[in-house]
Amino acid sequence: MSTFNNNGTIALSFEYKGKRFVLSGLGSYSDTKQLEQVKQTELRIKVDRKANNFPFTDNESVKLFYFPSSEDRQQMIARTIATERRIEKERIDLRPQLIADLQTRLAKRYSASEYSLLNKLESYRAKITDTKEAQAFITSLNNAGKTSNNTVKRYLNCLKAISDVFRDISVDTVEAIKEKPFTREEVALILNWFKSSKYYNHYHDYVMCLFLTGMRTNEVTGLQWKHIDWNTDTLIICSALAKSGTGNEKIRKTTKTGKIRYFPMSNGLLAMMKARYETSNKHPESLVFPSPTGKPIDDHNFTQRIWHKALESLNIEYRTQYNTRHTFISHFLDQTKDFAKCAMLTHGHMTAVGTLMKHYANLVNRIEVPEMF
Repeated sequence: MSTFNNNGTIALSFEYKGKRFVLSGLGSYSDTKQLEQVKQTELRIKVDRKANNFPFTDNESVKLFYFPSSEDRQQMIARTIATERRIEKERIDLRPQLIADLQTRLAKRYSASEYSLLNKLESYRAKITDTKEAQAFITSLNNAGKTSNNTVKRYLNCLKAISDVFRDISVDTVEAIKEKPFTREEVALILNWFKSSKYYNHYHDYVMCLFLTGMRTNEVTGLQWKHIDWNTDTLIICSALAKSGTGNEKIRKTTKTGKIRYFPMSNGLLAMMKARYETSNKHPESLVFPSPTGKPIDDHNFTQRIWHKALESLNIEYRTQYNTRHTFISHFLDQTKDFAKCAMLTHGHMTAVGTLMKHYANLVNRIEVPEMF
């Protein structure tokens, strides 16, 4: 490969795979700046040839690629932009279809986790066209800081069920430290706060039921008088009020597990239920715990406006309202050591025993460390 003077102009000649290339008219040979630029490009051509990254077969193509004129450069840029725009337009964004599929799933069976995922997909502004962009969406959930790895894994399992683009993506599960259950003293303080509150005493019985049954929040908000068997003093937990997925409207669904549970009421819970029943309209379809306006309790609004205020007023370490379920399970197992009964009361099936043992075995089999030194 050599650079030479061709009648006062810069020329370049070289061979590649048996073919000779001669490029002329590359600038004035007396212009040191232009000559230096050609020599720099000569080095670039050498590197490309060595890397077998030289697909050209004629002088014109080589000159256009390595020594484009201003007009050539503008045309190349215009073609590149046009190509990129065409490719971008042809890329199919899977996000609208993912949203539609999620809405269909939620219409069949409500899931708080999938409803949350739906909101995140709707607010995500980037496209999801391939695995790389699907990974970017999952990474954005992790980077948000407010979503645990376990929650992201639940989101991912759902997405894998509706789109192959997420199939090869994985999330490392990190075991989270469980919130502390409320103590007996804290439960008493919370119930007394609601009972004596001028503005929120309406919710006392609702909170009491949450603590004394360990029911899921939407099971309690959806409880109707027809779900109480007064002959056996039993709650029949067979449905829940859940968000429809399209707004604040509540629709009746099966329980999370799809199982019917029968919960024998304790004396305190029974007395409270009987007192409420006597002052109600006693209609079987009426809610046991309606809001002050007669509508279903908005659990999100209750948590944000009232529950938070109660704990703050009592100077009790904040825990979510759903902790009432964790509190019931913790105290029940601490006193009875019976995982089978707890599974039937809180989940409605014996397969939940394994789950309970995984999370609550320390309450039954406490390790005592002896004084060794």
